[in-house]
Amino acid sequence: MNLESPEDRSVAAGEYVLGTLDADAGQSFVERLANDPALQAEVYAWQDRLVGLTDRVAAAEPDPLCWREIEAQLLLRHTTAPPGVTAARPAASANDPQWRRLRLWQGVSGLALAASLVLATLLVLRPPLAPEPAQYLAVLQAPDKSAGWLVEARVGGRLRLVPIGATAPVPPGKALQFWTKAKSA
Repeated sequence: MNLESPEDRSVAAGEYVLGTLDADAGQSFVERLANDPALQAEVYAWQDRLVGLTDRVAAAEPDPLCWREIEAQLLLRHTTAPPGVTAARPAASANDPQWRRLRLWQGVSGLALAASLVLATLLVLRPPLAPEPAQYLAVLQAPDKSAGWLVEARVGGRLRLVPIGATAPVPPGKALQFWTKAKSA
């Protein structure tokens, strides 16, 4: 079997995938397949091309005697294959049965849809955040250099005065007065 020309490689890979190679050609093909990534890619391409045909054929249950014979041949092939042939195929291939589970993908897409709906709802229903107004603080000292007042001014004209060190509460009907004057006034 000549596998040097692209046409011959493609034909041999197709026959291998279909299972129509004779025993000697199949054995030499398997040996070459173990160490030739380009040939492996050709086999995977044929598998991907032909997998769609499985949907067009009704499933048939083989005779139990025939099934035992198939299992025996597969076991014989698996034990006589050269090392590395079974590991030649990547684990995350599209042909692996674990990636072809419809329920798995339906569940994953359902979870993704639910998560996107929750996030969209949170974004739409969230009240707009008002920017925090600027705040200015100043500590005014009494003439004896002790802290007297904390002045808090917010944008929008609000002013709050907090006496520092006041021990007695302001009596009812009375108010604290805040006077300030420049030194030269």
